[in-house]
Amino acid sequence: MIKNISPIFTAVDFAALVDEYRRLGFDVNANPSSVSPDDYGYAFARRDEACLHLAELSRSKVHVVNTAAYFFVEDADALYDEWRSANVPGELSEPEDTEYGVREGTYVDQGGNIIRFGSAIDEERARQEASPMEKDAVAG
Repeated sequence: MIKNISPIFTAVDFAALVDEYRRLGFDVNANPSSVSPDDYGYAFARRDEACLHLAELSRSKVHVVNTAAYFFVEDADALYDEWRSANVPGELSEPEDTEYGVREGTYVDQGGNIIRFGSAIDEERARQEASPMEKDAVAG
């Protein structure tokens, strides 16, 4: 039985990757915790229920340069605002409503790793913003 999944994000500049995720609000530490992530070349970035593994590309057995993860969040706009204020060097895209009922944004870190994050669109807001044809379809 699979209990959980944790993507492994890699970067050539491991210290910058660790700093970036700390600035995004993650608690980053190495295993064993008595070792500095910089010395170890591998760390765990935890936030709420999510855990990412961070690895220095030159020390990692992982050969994929770009990895992606999807974060299901309570409020995509709030996370976007928080990460935007962190002023990290990655690329952050403002959340947009999708046709499949999720408000989604994207963050690409310095290593090219991708975090897509999204929250369910409030049904009442979706009804208010719907076009007249979509409103007729919903009213049924």
